[in-house]
Order: sequence, then structure tokens, then C-alpha cells
Amino acid sequence: MSRSPAGAVARRHSTLLRSRPAAATLFASAVALGTPAVPAGGETRPAGAAAEGWPGGPEAGAAALRAGRYEEAESAYRRDLRVPGARRGLAETLRLTGRYREALEVLAAGETTAARLLDRARIHREIGEDAAARALLVRLLPSSSATPAEAPAPPVSDAVGSVPPGPVLRAEVLLADLELAAGERATALSRLDRVVGRYNRAPPNAFDARALTAVGVAATRLGFDSSGLFRDALRVFDEAALLDPADPAPHLAAGGLLAAKFNNTEAARSFAAVLERNPRHPEALLGLARVARLGHGGASGNGEDPLERALEVNQHHPGAVALRVRQLLEAERIPEAREAAQAALAALPDAPELLAALGAVQFLDDDPGLGETEARFRAARPGDPGFDVGLAEAAERQRRYREA
Repeated sequence: MSRSPAGAVARRHSTLLRSRPAAATLFASAVALGTPAVPAGGETRPAGAAAEGWPGGPEAGAAALRAGRYEEAESAYRRDLRVPGARRGLAETLRLTGRYREALEVLAAGETTAARLLDRARIHREIGEDAAARALLVRLLPSSSATPAEAPAPPVSDAVGSVPPGPVLRAEVLLADLELAAGERATALSRLDRVVGRYNRAPPNAFDARALTAVGVAATRLGFDSSGLFRDALRVFDEAALLDPADPAPHLAAGGLLAAKFNNTEAARSFAAVLERNPRHPEALLGLARVARLGHGGASGNGEDPLERALEVNQHHPGAVALRVRQLLEAERIPEAREAAQAALAALPDAPELLAALGAVQFLDDDPGLGETEARFRAARPGDPGFDVGLAEAAERQRRYREA
């Protein structure tokens, strides 16, 4: 699959429309006029940060974060924590460098906003704490499961106020992912349909880049039933990237989709687009490492191993550690693989990717503890096939084809 143009494809009642460049035009006009951009969640970005886009907060911290100078970013944000957006920028800096608990504490302190609740839910989801993530999303979408497609976005609790449309879409997509992992497929697909419907009914300038990225993710999930939606998703990711070129989220989402559809070359380009701005972005480095493993090539442009670089930035990243464990298994270094998985789980005991990685080690080592590890995984995510896929891949790499 590539980014070639395609017509809108219907799935049940939702259809993704063509990309809407008017949104980018309006945003560019606002910047040219010096109008401060207002990101989703009601946290005003200082005028100096508007031209550069994501993230918010003091420009000194934002510029350092965009470039991957994380130590500098942390210092700058901590100096100006009272500036709107500073806590979110600091939390993102901590998240990218693997300090997940600190990031959650930063977001929980001070004023509660829809954007901060959404950021907290995203971090909980990343480290496998799905129940905590869902509890936060319910605060944003208290009646979302029963909200018809034509109804306005539901309000959040009085402490937060009314949720803008962008965070509503992002929260819906994240909650749908949680529902898919929990095996609640029908509910999740209905929710994703609602997201696409809201996108189609909205005016061109209704959403920021993060919300558009969420729409693209929704189309990606729905695309497994209507494959034409994959191309629609790529168009929306491109729309989001045009709206805010500094935001890595659209490129990361596009790269993940392209890699899943085995277009390794274009997937690598998407990840490289992030690394051009921030050569230390762990998720882009991990994406490049995954693509390399699928056959695009063994190293980044400067000859370094992107996985090693990702782990240097974030030694606790569940996906990066899991890939490292798989590499060790392929090299038949089972004791080292076990040690890496267990050490990572000591820090993040609920991370499903790490549980799946440990399960693969135990499977190849005929470890009776495999059953307990599998039970832990399935208790949290009964609808997630990741554990079975991990075991099958480990077996296949060892030429145990019948078991795979």
C-alpha cells in the first residue's frame, strides 16, 4: 500500500472524505497574522510558539523538546511551570525518556484540564495500565458509549469543564483501542464509526493535528473490515502533518500503518521525517528498527542501530525492550533475553509487550512459568492477539513451524 490517491470508501454508515487543505490554509493564515494558536484542551500556547507548532508551553522548552534536547527541555519547562502548557510539555519530555511515573505526577498536579486527563490516559495505556486509562477517559466521555452519532460531545466533570471537539475525538479513539484490547469489538467499532462521522460533519478548520491523527487511527482500525479506509487514513495523516509540521504524531501513525501493510520503504520515510527534526525520538527510532527488521535495511542513515539509539533515550520503552528481547532470542541468547524481559517488567509490570516478550522466552526455554505469564496478559487484554503472535513468531524464527 502506498499514498496514491483513492476515493472515499464507505463502511457501514461512515465515510472518510477527501483531505481538506483549507484547514492548513486557515492555520497558516492565523500564524502569518500573529494569532496565537489554541491547542485542544483550552491551554493557550504563547505567541512565540505558534509558528513552530507542537508542543505548547514556553518556547525554550518546546524548541528543545522538538529537537530531542530532552535535558534542556526539562530544565526550561521546570523553570516556567506556571506557563500554560508547560506541564504537558514537561510530561511529554519525561514520557519520551521513560520516566512514566514522573510524567503522571506532573500531569496530576495543579489545574485539571481535559488535555491533561487525555495525556494521563495515554501514558497509562502505554505502560499497560488499561483500567486506569479507562477511568480517566470515562471522566472525559461519561456517556460516550450511549451517545448517538448525531449528538453533541458529552461534557466532562464540573472540575474540568466542557471538552472541546478535538480531545473528544482523541479520547474516543483511545477508548476504542482499550475496548478492542478487552475484546469489546462491537462497542469499539461503533465508537470508531462515530469518530469518522464527526470528522465528516465538521467544518474544515475544526480540528488540530492531534485530533486529525486520531481520525486517521480510527480509519486504520476500521480498515480491517473495509481496506480502502487505509488510504483514507493516510490522507488524513498527511492533512495533519501539513497542519502542524512539527508534530511527530501524524508521521508516526502513518509509518506504523505503512509498516503494517508491508510498505517498508515509505514507512521508513515517515519515521525519517520525524528524525530529521528530532534524531533522538525513541518512537521514530523504534519504528525504523522494526522496518529494518522487516527487510528495509539494518541501520539508520548514519550507520547506527536505531534500536540501540532508542534504548539509549528510553531504556524502559516497552516496544523497544520487546524488540531487543526478540533479537536476543533469534541469536539464541536465551538467558540474556530472559534477563532483559524480567528487568523491564520489574519497572513496568503491566506492560503487555513485555509480558509477550517474556512469554516468548519461556516458550522457547520450555519454562513452566509460561502459563502464569499468559494469564497475566490475558487478564488485562483478553482481546489482544499480541501474546499468541509473539509465541508464533518466536517459534517460526526457530523453525518450529508446526508449533508456530
